[in-house]
Amino acid sequence: MNINGVGSGSSGTDYSRITGLATGMDIDGMVKGMLARDRARMDKVGQDRQYLQWQQEAYVDIIKDLKDFNNYFDILKADNMIGSSNYTGTKVVSSKENVLNATTLPGAVKGLYEVKVANLAESAKAQGSFSPLNSGKITNTNGADWQNKTITFSVDGKEIKITLDNMVNPDGSAAATTLDGIVQKIQEKINTTELKDKLTLSAENGTIHFQGAGSQDIVLKDTTLKNLAALKDKSITSFNRNSKLSDLGITAGNFRVTVKGTEFTVNIDNTKSIDDIVTDIKNTQLPSGESLGNFINVSFSDLTKKLTIESKYTGSKEALTITSGTSNFADKTGLTGEFTGINAKVSIKAPGENAFVEVEKESNNFNIDGMSYNLIKPTGDESIELTVTSDATASVDKFKKFIEKYNALVEKINTKVSEKKEYKFKPLTEEQRKSMKEDEIKSWEEKAKQGMLKRDGDLSQILSDLRSAVYNAVEGSGITMTELGITTTSKYMDGGKLEIDETKLKAALENKGDLVQKLFTQTGDKYESQGVFTRFKKIINDNIGFDGTLIKKAGSKDTRWVSENDLSKRITEKNTVLKDLERKFFVKQEALYRRFATLEKNMNSLNSQSNWLYSQMGAS
Repeated sequence: MNINGVGSGSSGTDYSRITGLATGMDIDGMVKGMLARDRARMDKVGQDRQYLQWQQEAYVDIIKDLKDFNNYFDILKADNMIGSSNYTGTKVVSSKENVLNATTLPGAVKGLYEVKVANLAESAKAQGSFSPLNSGKITNTNGADWQNKTITFSVDGKEIKITLDNMVNPDGSAAATTLDGIVQKIQEKINTTELKDKLTLSAENGTIHFQGAGSQDIVLKDTTLKNLAALKDKSITSFNRNSKLSDLGITAGNFRVTVKGTEFTVNIDNTKSIDDIVTDIKNTQLPSGESLGNFINVSFSDLTKKLTIESKYTGSKEALTITSGTSNFADKTGLTGEFTGINAKVSIKAPGENAFVEVEKESNNFNIDGMSYNLIKPTGDESIELTVTSDATASVDKFKKFIEKYNALVEKINTKVSEKKEYKFKPLTEEQRKSMKEDEIKSWEEKAKQGMLKRDGDLSQILSDLRSAVYNAVEGSGITMTELGITTTSKYMDGGKLEIDETKLKAALENKGDLVQKLFTQTGDKYESQGVFTRFKKIINDNIGFDGTLIKKAGSKDTRWVSENDLSKRITEKNTVLKDLERKFFVKQEALYRRFATLEKNMNSLNSQSNWLYSQMGAS
């Protein structure tokens, strides 16, 4: 028979057939009795291990709640209680939200603001464009042979036809006899049409190049010139972000960009596309590894066909210099030069004032006297009205939700440290679980888990620290929790829960929002000058931070204490002890069954001899 303890060890041998036929003894019962003390020791260690596991689960559950609570003090979280918007107590309405909008900060003066935006802040920006290049091979350089030939262009769907009647003089003399001369004659004819300054011709190594400028699409629709037949129906100016730089007349090499006083050398591979070079510019690095993309934005527009390089930030302090290098990239695109940003210029008339005050800022988003401005468009001489009124409804609602969360946390911890322990309910052994139904097991374990953390020192300290953070005054805040209408409940057993007088809180936020913000968020080297939420953050960090007390005790995933915590070590120790007891139990069990097996064998032998003697006596 297999007899198991709390652990999972088994004898591996089946003695269930040893029934004591020869001796008449209940061998299974006797072995169980002899192993009862060993089984009890294993059960005790198994129960202790289970209790430690339950304790660990309970601590980890509280750690999770503390982490969730800590989100209120993370400025990056949407429901944080640190941001200034929680303490404004006011709202602002703009007469033209699409031109200028604003939000209020603690301390904003209520009333009517008038704002004029002369200009927006801008980055240091360089813009250039590409000129596509299409070519035809020219073998005939006798201008007389070009006389009266025609070329028809289509410009955005409109046809422009030129006749080359200027290739020779009226008397037939002085005909163009070189490729450069022929190109010059054609260019002169083009310049008499609306294609002037939009289409430029050049000659190189027996090839005539057509180069378009601007955003109009120019197509060579027809020609009586065999030399240009290959370009028929082809767009001369069309290109996109996938066009190769070499097709746009860009040569390989480099150019330089200087920003924030640092010069970067950008390498140009003209076998790449416009899209590729945009990426290459941003990824250009110094030997130190610092990337040009940390300082500038680079983009290309398929709509305007323009390449833009600009500083990441706005304002007159921003400067950008682009110089030529061994590539013609900077010159060809028209990007070379020195560029500077400009400051935003605004005039503001505050409530109760008669005159506008001129303000100059490096950014289009800035704060002044409790107002946060977001400039969208210049207004010229037109004034945009910003009306600031009292309204702390949203802030009061956020405080209510926060305090509900705080009270739930306090209640949970207080319950854990104060609930009565049911000593008669211990973790069930495997044998006990086999004889019980699922609902009975669940009910039993719920009672067995009660009081696991009763009077726990660390949890009790958290409650004490939280209460002290609320009770103790904040030096320099100029206001108290009582003045806000936030006090502890009158029930002592609540463990320090908070309650709100919404009328008082609303009035404080609307009239003293800046002081309320200090009370909760003020920082300082001394505990006395730290705001309530600043104290809360420290309490949480001390317990669930990198080396927090609870983290070291029970562990948490994604921390270095996930398996090296105190409880995990103790559980491991119990596992070691339990395995040793199971091994000894197995050895002892095997030995007992062997002894009884030998006894059975001997009794069988004696019975056989007895039967033989009996038969012999009967025979005589």
